[in-house]
Amino acid sequence: MQSFMRTTGLILFSFLIYDTYGKSKNLSTNPNDSNKTSHYKLIEFYSWGMPDFGYPVRYEKCEDSLQHKYGFYYLRKAGCLVRGSDERKWKRHNKKCDKQMSKRFGPLWREQYEKELDECSKGS
Repeated sequence: MQSFMRTTGLILFSFLIYDTYGKSKNLSTNPNDSNKTSHYKLIEFYSWGMPDFGYPVRYEKCEDSLQHKYGFYYLRKAGCLVRGSDERKWKRHNKKCDKQMSKRFGPLWREQYEKELDECSKGS
């Protein structure tokens, strides 16, 4: 029984360590300078609501690639039904993330991202 408890404790501790340190990956670089050696921590934007299932696969691949290039990703927090307090909290969080992205890539980073996404998804 004692070895079972010890094993269970080690497994839980391992998950805790991974959850704490595994998510702070420094993978992405500034997309405006491919030679830049500094790496950034991925920024986690929150998303909620019904996903749009009408996008072609090419669009999703472009989106994933560009999100990695720009150093962010979306974490799906909820579906259609969201409490107002949660939505306000998530919007504040996303606003902070947007400020971080603006510091990295300039105030027009989102427009540039959207432009690259359109060009990529059209096959240009």
